[in-house]
Amino acid sequence: MRQITRRPTFWLTLAAAVAIIGGAAYAAVPGSDGTISACADANGRLRVVDAEAGASCKTSEKTLAWNQQGPHGPQGSPGISGYEVAQGLSANDSSSPKQAFAQCPAGKRPIGGGARAFYLTSSGEFSVAELAISGSNPAGPSLWVATAHEVIPTTTPWLLRAYTICATIN
Repeated sequence: MRQITRRPTFWLTLAAAVAIIGGAAYAAVPGSDGTISACADANGRLRVVDAEAGASCKTSEKTLAWNQQGPHGPQGSPGISGYEVAQGLSANDSSSPKQAFAQCPAGKRPIGGGARAFYLTSSGEFSVAELAISGSNPAGPSLWVATAHEVIPTTTPWLLRAYTICATIN
């Protein structure tokens, strides 16, 4: 190893290799304005060039340039915040059909909702097939409406609950 390190050709070869590798790495670095320049041949192979140093593409190549940041994209859609659920109940009687309304607080809009028709007993709410939801949808900028009816008419009192998910649209 001692003899190899003393020969001038070893050091010259090493210096040339470092210069070539360093020059290639330097050329691959974007220009001072962030632009990356390259040449593309007919087969789609790319060759990065240092345009600031005067390097250019061959006549058979196409010149390409791009930057690291890229262009700004389109403005995104607004977000939502302040999520909460609002509810409303119909009268507790045997009338059919029924409507119930759920009102969002001021400044909030309904973004979804639903309904539930049920009998109210001493042990809680009790849903049965004799009651059917026939509509559940927004009814204005801050209101949700639900409609239900008895499939088999009875004299038993029942309720309809409308609910809506409210949020602030940013």
